[in-house]
Amino acid sequence: MNYIELINNMWSMREQGLLTAHECDLYLYLVHRCNRLGWSNPFGQPSDITCAVLGINRNALVIRRNRLKRLGFIRSKEGERKTEPPLYALCNPNDTQNTTLRMLQADTLATPPPVTSTNTINKNNTKHNKTLYENKREVDYQFVISSFNEICKSLPKIARLIEGRKLKIDAIVLHIGIDKLVECFKLVEESYFLSKRKSKWKATFDWIVEPENTVKILEGSYSAENESSVPDFLIGHHKTNIEQYGG
Repeated sequence: MNYIELINNMWSMREQGLLTAHECDLYLYLVHRCNRLGWSNPFGQPSDITCAVLGINRNALVIRRNRLKRLGFIRSKEGERKTEPPLYALCNPNDTQNTTLRMLQADTLATPPPVTSTNTINKNNTKHNKTLYENKREVDYQFVISSFNEICKSLPKIARLIEGRKLKIDAIVLHIGIDKLVECFKLVEESYFLSKRKSKWKATFDWIVEPENTVKILEGSYSAENESSVPDFLIGHHKTNIEQYGG
């Protein structure tokens, strides 16, 4: 395992759509820190310093770290506040590829949950799908898509469910759960900024399920009382290449 192998493996996964730019950002920083520490592996890295360097909050750090762990890029162990920092270990690229392959095979071979077509999302549907997820440890992708299309009427509807989208849904549901994701959709539709009623730009599904964006939405950054403080130049920053996902 060397610097070049680690970076090449990361870019290979990025080209396949398995990593976001933000997850790559965290991984590159961890590789940099490991290198600066003389390739000590595992190594300690304080979360507050990581957040400060990358310009993120702890929620975003946890989401990105869990994603890197799931794909087999790193192993980590929580530290003790004010005494010991979290421990990180960089994984061998060959192990990373094997872990990713097993994850994709598991997603492909998983039996799809039954889907009941409906035009109305009600509490019974939410409860049924939540129980389905908790019992089978599967994500009901169709429910997520139907919820988005039904709730976010102002936004472009999802036309295709590709592998990259499944992975993003897996990651966000693992972190916040299906109920919170549905709540996030509702907040987006209520937001004049995100639904294009206040600006020329509007959010998309792929932008919403990016962990750092989901966290901001749930924290109320785009709520009515905060929208007046959103500068116009951020519109360009939030744009997503919709054609990449066909939605």
